[in-house]
Amino acid sequence: MKILVFGGNRFCGKLIVKQLHYAGHEVTVLNRSGDRYVDCEVIRGDRNEITDKIKFEYYDAIIDMCLYNVEQAKRIQNMKTNQYIFMSSIASKYEHFGDYGKDKNEVEEFLKKTNLPLVILRPTYMLGIDNPHDRETYYIDRILDKKQIQVDGDGSSLLSFVFAEDVANLVCKIVNSTVTNEAYNINNGEFITLNQLVSLFFTELKKETRIIFGDKGDSPFVNETMVFSNEKIAKHFDYKFKSIQDGIEEFCNWYTFK
Repeated sequence: MKILVFGGNRFCGKLIVKQLHYAGHEVTVLNRSGDRYVDCEVIRGDRNEITDKIKFEYYDAIIDMCLYNVEQAKRIQNMKTNQYIFMSSIASKYEHFGDYGKDKNEVEEFLKKTNLPLVILRPTYMLGIDNPHDRETYYIDRILDKKQIQVDGDGSSLLSFVFAEDVANLVCKIVNSTVTNEAYNINNGEFITLNQLVSLFFTELKKETRIIFGDKGDSPFVNETMVFSNEKIAKHFDYKFKSIQDGIEEFCNWYTFK
């Protein structure tokens, strides 16, 4: 299959490109860095200045990892494809994510009105090896250095997570399907509090440090409940997600011994 990926140069996007390439697909990546980490066509450029080569080319599937506003969406609404996968975010359904969530929701609503064969993916907080965000590393570095950890509020709200590897696996399954006109919320099916998350890191590293409750401070997560079902996508693709405990164990082993 001939596949175009917008972005795809870090974290989950990089995993998606690698998996598609190793599965034998003809992958083209468009991003500003021009990084090449598998043998695929890389177009270095800004998506806001999409070349005619991209604009008028046909692709079996388009995977958009970096669409953030309606103005960007207007530029791709007439692209030719059998499947357009938009990586949105569960933030689009929660007000406490501010403009980021609001913009993602506006893009979703705009795309629904186009003729694109749309698949919307809404992952929750994403974790995993090579995470560019200071999430797992926030806890590990502070625990190992015996620095205090900030926890927003009392740390009792339920949160959900998903690992980038699982999201990449699901994207590849969707590409190999005929699914269109669907929206999927994605988490790993578990719900834990911030306090439980911190305890998992304490257990895995076999060390503890002081916890400060109250203001968010530099904490990577807010104390706002995020509970939603992943049943639709799990059943549709018969997929079993990595557990939070297994994923944190894997990350700690990778990070502390890399």
